[in-house]
Amino acid sequence: MPSTPFHFGPALLLGLLFFGTIHLPTFLIASALPDLEPLYVILSCGWQCIHHGIFHSFLAGTLAAIVLAMIMLAIDKPVRAIASKFGLEQKTTKKSVFLAAFAGVYLHIFLDSILYSDIMPFYPLAINPFRIGTAEAYAAVYGLCAVLLVAGIVLYLFKFLKGTVRK
Repeated sequence: MPSTPFHFGPALLLGLLFFGTIHLPTFLIASALPDLEPLYVILSCGWQCIHHGIFHSFLAGTLAAIVLAMIMLAIDKPVRAIASKFGLEQKTTKKSVFLAAFAGVYLHIFLDSILYSDIMPFYPLAINPFRIGTAEAYAAVYGLCAVLLVAGIVLYLFKFLKGTVRK
């Protein structure tokens, strides 16, 4: 996957770095959204089934991103209220929400495509040109995601304490 929480690392850091352009709550949710599919598979079928299906493709990921963006725009008011409690007030625009939804879902698919043999990012084509799948690749992707999470938390705390998170 690399386990869903690891996806929050790149999303948090990139979301804060591009805070004026990307809607952070949408980006964070989008970065984990494709893993609802493996969660469903594991809960319904168990660990012996193939976990990654069509929603780990750019085709279905596009549909998921569009649906997520529309939902996030519809629930903007409560999302802004929650974000403001964390000092993350942001102007919500259709562009920032759609950009965040697509970037988050596609980033997730790309990172998982490096690691897992059951992912076909260009479905219906049965190819995965990103797949490396070695122990070193696993360590690199998981390690990068963990480092980016720590960097994102540090950046958030720095901006929050300086009062510069708001945009």
